[in-house]
Amino acid sequence: MSVEVMRSVIEAAEGRVPVDTLFANAQIVDVYGQRVAPGSVAVKDGVIVGVLYDGRDDAAGTYEAAEVIDCQGRYLAPGFIDGHLHIESSNIRPAEYARMAATRGTTTAIADSHEIANVSGLDGLRFMIEDGRRAPISIKYMMPSCVPALPDEQAGAVITAADMQAFFAEHPGDVFGLGEMMNLPGVFMADPETCARIDAANQTPSKQVDGHAPLVAGKDLNAYAAAGIIADHESTIPEEALDKLSRGMYVMLREGTCSHDLANLSPMLLENPARARRCCFATDDCAPSDALASGMIDNACRVAIEAGIDPVVAISMASLSTAEAFGLDHGCRDPHELRGAIAPGKRADLLVLNDLTFTTAPHRVYAAGALVAQDGTFVGEIAPEMAEVAALADELRASVKLPKLSLDVFDYAFKPGEAVIDVVPGKAITGMARPESAEGLRRIMLIERHGRGVSLQAEGAEFERPLYWRMLYRGQRALHQGDWKYLRVEDNDYLFNIATDERERANQGGRQPERLARMRADWEAWNATMPAIADDASYSLVYTAKNMPQR
Repeated sequence: MSVEVMRSVIEAAEGRVPVDTLFANAQIVDVYGQRVAPGSVAVKDGVIVGVLYDGRDDAAGTYEAAEVIDCQGRYLAPGFIDGHLHIESSNIRPAEYARMAATRGTTTAIADSHEIANVSGLDGLRFMIEDGRRAPISIKYMMPSCVPALPDEQAGAVITAADMQAFFAEHPGDVFGLGEMMNLPGVFMADPETCARIDAANQTPSKQVDGHAPLVAGKDLNAYAAAGIIADHESTIPEEALDKLSRGMYVMLREGTCSHDLANLSPMLLENPARARRCCFATDDCAPSDALASGMIDNACRVAIEAGIDPVVAISMASLSTAEAFGLDHGCRDPHELRGAIAPGKRADLLVLNDLTFTTAPHRVYAAGALVAQDGTFVGEIAPEMAEVAALADELRASVKLPKLSLDVFDYAFKPGEAVIDVVPGKAITGMARPESAEGLRRIMLIERHGRGVSLQAEGAEFERPLYWRMLYRGQRALHQGDWKYLRVEDNDYLFNIATDERERANQGGRQPERLARMRADWEAWNATMPAIADDASYSLVYTAKNMPQR
């Protein structure tokens, strides 16, 4: 905070200059004091400069204001913060997302643009940032940490630690932190590139690293937390969430379109409400139809309250806890950057609520002191699209480039007892089943859409019956056979069982010497037949029965 801004805030807080807006006759949701109390709130230049509680502060008088808003006894709560989401999952651009989010009381979004970056790289992130500037709400963009998500996955781009550092230097302050670290093997094995990406967060304003650690426990969880990763939104049972909470991580209770984990996790908070201070809400992925019909973070508040959590506690998790997790709640900084509570020196993100049930949209929503939504209707302003944003949008279109595929690819026989994905309704995690019949099964296909298949076909490659695949990615080369994966990283080789999560560093001895020797031999023979590929390239190659080793 500059001295000039500080003096201006103090002058207004002392009442020596008129404020812009005074919210009077309000029931203030005090997330610091964990109470609801009558009073008034003064705002100037988009910042809360004064909070006066009836009775206790009567002697202080009131504030002279250009506009007095009579809340008529309604509740006044801090604006909501979505702790983790992918805006592009809603299939709308950031400026349009802001219209939707504002109507449901979300005034800050911690957005990980992993999905658009996975296709378009840093150009996709740059588009999200530039389009987001048009929005009246605050969108904090995280640098996608895992593009591709894992070394053996195919993507339209690769973003390395060096790429991140260069982007931070070219766009100072535009990236808030590092997005969810999904490369669990990279963390557990202390992979140098993975560690360098985590360290790159130190060049961002928040210096924080968000997490993604489904079912991680024990020593792996210790390693994950020790790496400095602050939060996780993948917990599905109370015991898992408590494991992470006890390691010092923030737990994001996810309630979105595909994943509904909040009700299942609520017993952890009902058992001890004090844990809520380290818990917050995230939508992760939210379709516009669900957002408009049921809500977003306000829906999470409703689900929490219906599960028995106190409304003030729920609102605290939707605001203060998230602000604390990302360092947005305190410090001698620009007050427009501080948020999460109704208190002096905070950004004036405010919700006027008819009640605390969250069965309907907020009565009014204010972002930095400006009215942006009323009774579920957006009334704010979206800045016009500038030429730069339009040009970026044009560059990102037509990104789907599919190879020609035989219909035989989609017609593979079911084998009784083979492993299939067991979908768990309302959960991001899946199980594994080995059914004896095909009843109830549905085929799914993962088709390379980034143009590599098109290029390979142009060179004469065959794609009729893909059996196995191999990935080459910046010096990391993997071979999949059934449930097993053999991965070579520089001079180290690893063996993974995808179904059981069993893993070991093979060249330090292991429990699968025969399998290791067989897969290593396949890998060596296969790799010797491949054309040289630079270590800084990323390719996913599909082979037919004609050129694939069989076991």
